[in-house]
Amino acid sequence: LNTLSLHDALPICNLNLWVQEKLESLSDLAVFEIKNPETLKTEVILSFEVFHGKLQIEFDFLFADNIKNNLDEVLTRLNLIKDLYPRYVLISKTDANDGKKLDALDLLNFNTTIELVDLHRYIDATNDVVPTLPDGLQFRLLDPIKELDLWYQLTIEGYSGAPEFRGFDFNYWKKLVLDESGALNPVIPADGVVVLELDGNPVGIFVKDRQEKDSLNGYSMTLGVLPQHRGKGFAELLMRWSLAYEASRGSVRSNLLVNSGNSAAMALYKKLGYTVDRLNTVVKKYN
Repeated sequence: LNTLSLHDALPICNLNLWVQEKLESLSDLAVFEIKNPETLKTEVILSFEVFHGKLQIEFDFLFADNIKNNLDEVLTRLNLIKDLYPRYVLISKTDANDGKKLDALDLLNFNTTIELVDLHRYIDATNDVVPTLPDGLQFRLLDPIKELDLWYQLTIEGYSGAPEFRGFDFNYWKKLVLDESGALNPVIPADGVVVLELDGNPVGIFVKDRQEKDSLNGYSMTLGVLPQHRGKGFAELLMRWSLAYEASRGSVRSNLLVNSGNSAAMALYKKLGYTVDRLNTVVKKYN
């Protein structure tokens, strides 16, 4: 995490070069905060990633009163960066109950795209173990590189019907999960892609987010069950595998993010003991 002052003298060209160096591949994520020099409070947190030549800037303005000034400041600082990346998108995930902040973003022509729910559950190291499976069922770690086609197929079929899912082609998806050298994107652990199989045939898939050993927080990326196998408890088995995965790495808290309109997923997570932290409104602004 890098700290900048809202009014410091750091030349925009230096910031530009710094961000450019951080974004040489999909595996790089540049994050910094901007502090108010008078109050010493952090007012803006920014992260940068590049997807398919488009710069994605995710930000969190902590105080609604200063959004207009802070956004102007950020855009001024990013002027040269935007010259390097003509295609860019600004994204903010904001508390859905913070009407003042949402009104300020609306005045700046941001559009609401989705509502997401943050949930968490504390890990029980004794009971969060890999579940015993009935005959015919087994967990199998998928080889993310050698079985890339199968991974894509299970992702598309497993996500079908989800409120937030609009589909994507193989080449687009491949750029998300692999880096430019063809290696697995470091945000995905090599042992974090598991398939649930019934009599040797895949019925669901789970993908973990990167988790360092002994990290206090565990994160999940994707969960999908094939349409013809839904309603049979397979999603719960995959979730219990995920909790065991986090427990084995020393996590004490499991975190999830889900579309507020995905009632089936919400019901499952609450059954497993997850509680809601916050309802978020995600807004975006494209150039």
